[in-house]
Amino acid sequence: MTTHGIIAPPLRRDDLLGAVLTGGASRRMGSPKCDLVVSGVRVLERLCGLLSARTGGVILAGGRPDPAGLSRDWPCVPDAFPGLGPLGGIATALRHAPGVGVLVVACDMVALGGEVLDHLLAGRNPQAAATVL
Repeated sequence: MTTHGIIAPPLRRDDLLGAVLTGGASRRMGSPKCDLVVSGVRVLERLCGLLSARTGGVILAGGRPDPAGLSRDWPCVPDAFPGLGPLGGIATALRHAPGVGVLVVACDMVALGGEVLDHLLAGRNPQAAATVL
C-alpha cells in the first residue's frame, strides 16, 4: 500500500506496542476523557482497535486502574510518574515495553483515523523508542 509515494508497512507489527494515554484529571471537561462516546462508540475502544490492528499489543497507560472497564481486553498500566501529565504516561509506556517501539496516542483523539496512523508508521524510524501522535 502506498500513501503519497510512501510505502506503508504491513499492518500488525510485533516490534511495536500501542499505548493509549488514559491519565489526566479532565478538570475542564468535567468527566473522564476515557469515557468519551462519539456516534455511539466509546472513543477509547475505537483507538485501541486502531492500535491493535497495527501493533503487537495495546496497553492503557496511566490514569484510573480500569478506565471505562476495558481491562478485560487491554492491560492497564498504572502511571509510574504521577503528576507529570502526558510525558509521565509516555515514560510509563516506554518502561512497560523494553526492546520494542511504542506508538502513543491520547484517549481523547476523537478524529484519529487509521490512515493517519499508517502514514505515521510508514515514516517511522525503526530505531526510535517512541512515535507519539
